[in-house]
Amino acid sequence: MHTQPAQIRPGKWITPNTGDQGFPDLVMTHSARGTIFVELKASKGVVSEAQWEWINTLEDAGCEVHVWRPKDLDKISTRLSGVPDDRSIRTI
Repeated sequence: MHTQPAQIRPGKWITPNTGDQGFPDLVMTHSARGTIFVELKASKGVVSEAQWEWINTLEDAGCEVHVWRPKDLDKISTRLSGVPDDRSIRTI
């Protein structure tokens, strides 16, 4: 799910969110490649406490979770083109 930002008054934008704060930005599922959860961050973006809670909960449940930044493009491309060797790998 990706909620689009909304302008509530001139110059003031919010992103309406009715789900749980911190849930990863992307959930991608493929029958042969599994399901991965991804938090997307800018180069200097900081993972919030709520996001870490989700990341840790999903990893504890055996899910593959990543935090991807623009510098990770090669790793992202490699992961999306095949099955990982270790589903617990996290790119931060």
